[in-house]
Amino acid sequence: MKYLTYCLMTLLLLLASCSGLLDRSPEDALALEDAFERPQDLDRGLIAAYNLLSTESLCGRNQLLFADLMGRNATLSFGDFSEIGELQISPFNSRVLELWQGSYQCINQANLLLASIGKAAQAYPEFSAEDQSRIRGEAQFIRAYLYYQLLQYFARPYSEDARDSVGVPLMLEPVISNAGLQYPARAPVGQVYEQLIADLQAAEESLAYPAEYGRAGQAAVQALLARIYLQTGRHTEAAEAAQRVLDGPFALTDEPATVYRQEGSSEEIWFAVSGTDNPMFAGLNWAYGDAFVSPLRLQQTSLSQEQLQRLQAEGYRAVDLRDTAQAGITAPLLSGSPSKCLKFEDAELVDDAPVFRLSECLLIRAEAALELGDDATAAALLNQLRRRAYRITDGAGTEVADGLALIELSPEAHTREELWQFLKQERHLELAFEGHYLFDLQRWRQPVRPGVPWDDPRLRLPIPQRELDVNPNLVQNAGY
Repeated sequence: MKYLTYCLMTLLLLLASCSGLLDRSPEDALALEDAFERPQDLDRGLIAAYNLLSTESLCGRNQLLFADLMGRNATLSFGDFSEIGELQISPFNSRVLELWQGSYQCINQANLLLASIGKAAQAYPEFSAEDQSRIRGEAQFIRAYLYYQLLQYFARPYSEDARDSVGVPLMLEPVISNAGLQYPARAPVGQVYEQLIADLQAAEESLAYPAEYGRAGQAAVQALLARIYLQTGRHTEAAEAAQRVLDGPFALTDEPATVYRQEGSSEEIWFAVSGTDNPMFAGLNWAYGDAFVSPLRLQQTSLSQEQLQRLQAEGYRAVDLRDTAQAGITAPLLSGSPSKCLKFEDAELVDDAPVFRLSECLLIRAEAALELGDDATAAALLNQLRRRAYRITDGAGTEVADGLALIELSPEAHTREELWQFLKQERHLELAFEGHYLFDLQRWRQPVRPGVPWDDPRLRLPIPQRELDVNPNLVQNAGY
């Protein structure tokens, strides 16, 4: 396909310019057939894959942005982004093409690495088993993450009925020359899920050590497994994978804004590192600097009417630190009127993109607990987030000691249906503008917007026309 030809041309450029995730200096270019001959070449190739992931076409912006535009968490009336927000997406949309091409370019990079580890190990006895395992695990994680994102955007939402519907082309062997170009059909949804879960299960075993900043470690693999298990209804496995993350070294930051303002915070599981070689890189900062936050998000609160009335009766108010600038909020995550997202505001325009953080794993564990009938665990986890997000103040704006007890959740005071509502509201508030909202609504089988049910075909991106033109085995909508 043309995207694979493009991938072959750009691979050498990436290899020639990647020496570190944050430090990139030119090096001699390699012939493609020899690009992964030495152990150090493999590590450079892995860095190139991370750099691809961090581009605005993938984790650096569009993979996260599209879900919030399509779910109407935000609107962006700018070029091809407006089509995505209006669900009138053309097969000629350039942003969709970039997402598709960038994903398969990076998948091919991972395939090249996986195919080369054994040969490098034979040729270089000093290539340690630990380094082989690390490179293999990271490449498997990258491939699995991209296939999951492709399924989310280009295939039907997961259900047992959808397992045999068309997914995305599943490519597990590298393309290293034009003669090896592949023209695969779209594999069934279930088959792609089986492959990416197998990749992640193998990667979890391979990455049992602390990860370098900007690279995926075992916790990132566990977080992705938890997300996938939750989305596919495997709630016991989702709870177990999320709990493995919660049992790790991570901790919630004192305030919600800290995780976005402080690089390498205690809550980061894996963030895509922004590209310092591009002075115009803006990513999510640029997108949400122009996007308007939806009225639904502005009206959202995770406090019940009963809790609000109780606070009012005491002369108190609840300040949500994830809201707009007001008394008690030193680092607002929303601007005033018109409201825009400030999560990614950075004067240097090089924010790292939040792909996996502890808050999501807490929410996954809580949702899985509710699904499994463990209301006490769900309430306790939600309370952790609420204690971080809210401040209770009196009429003078002074924080009230033990005021958070007035908004605590418990299975004794709340029904399961009420706890479900609290969880959905917390996900909406806590994870807004991080690429979750559309897929949450689809998992809960809720309408995405008036007249648009969760399984509406308009909520799937079209295969780019350029790919349909060159691959006779691709189909656009068969099996939907």
